[in-house]
Amino acid sequence: MFVGRHSQYYGMVVIFFASPPKAKKKNMAFNFRKKIAIISFVLILIIQGCSLRGVAYRHADFLIMVQLDDWLDLSRAQKHEIEPLVEAAVEEFKHDRIPKIIQAADRFIERAKLRLERNDIIELRSIMERELGASLALLAEKGSPILAKLDDDQIQNLEEEFESSTKTMEESLKLTETKWKSRAEKRQTTLQERFEWWLGTPSDRQKELLRDYFGNNREHTNDRLQYRQEIQRSVVELLKTKNESKIRDTLASWAKDPTSGRSAMFNRIHKADRERLLAFIAALDPTLSREQREHGIKKLASLINEFRGRD
Repeated sequence: MFVGRHSQYYGMVVIFFASPPKAKKKNMAFNFRKKIAIISFVLILIIQGCSLRGVAYRHADFLIMVQLDDWLDLSRAQKHEIEPLVEAAVEEFKHDRIPKIIQAADRFIERAKLRLERNDIIELRSIMERELGASLALLAEKGSPILAKLDDDQIQNLEEEFESSTKTMEESLKLTETKWKSRAEKRQTTLQERFEWWLGTPSDRQKELLRDYFGNNREHTNDRLQYRQEIQRSVVELLKTKNESKIRDTLASWAKDPTSGRSAMFNRIHKADRERLLAFIAALDPTLSREQREHGIKKLASLINEFRGRD
């Protein structure tokens, strides 16, 4: 839960949710307006004292559009086409998909009160993947006509952003052992802070588990780099075809099964990441104190209530 890297297998739909590209001169006016919009949004959060997650969930369509607009430098006509599709997809997810995820999460909480088993994690994850995948497949179907008409400059923007996003990871693999150790220590601190937020202060054994399963090592970093680059290459290549039916069918396939049509290397990393999380939970659960278990259940219940629309 507190280790965010296990959401990366949703990267196959990155064309809808990717990070924005580097600003270009022609986008300066828009970037200024975007900054004003985001600042205004943050001020509303501060004034209302709202949960960031809760407000982001309620205004997901706005945040997605800001990101897409910055990322692809959308024309006015493209924005006019995309906005209702994003709004409809978000509403469909909230209305049809979230209730099923909440039901699964409620069952998960009840089981977590005693002891978490491997199948508990698999069940919750499978339902989340299935429901999210169904919404993303629908969005891919509706959005493919627009994606097929992206111009070469927009696709080039995306390709440059992808290259930029992996540059830091590539450079980190070249670090000396001393610098790599320092980087690993910073990551360990971050992991422990996330753990503490979810479950309370980690014991020495729990710190060891974090380091063993999610610590910063070159092999895992290299795997993540290859995994991400394969996703990026395939997305760019797909968009360059400008073939509406191929874009629709491929994105829908990735949304339902991120390993569809992937290389053996990709599937190996994908499977290893999923197994690592399962193994970590299995090793962690017996080490949890009663206080930690109660703390984690309250945190998860609070998060679920935000999706229910409760305070």
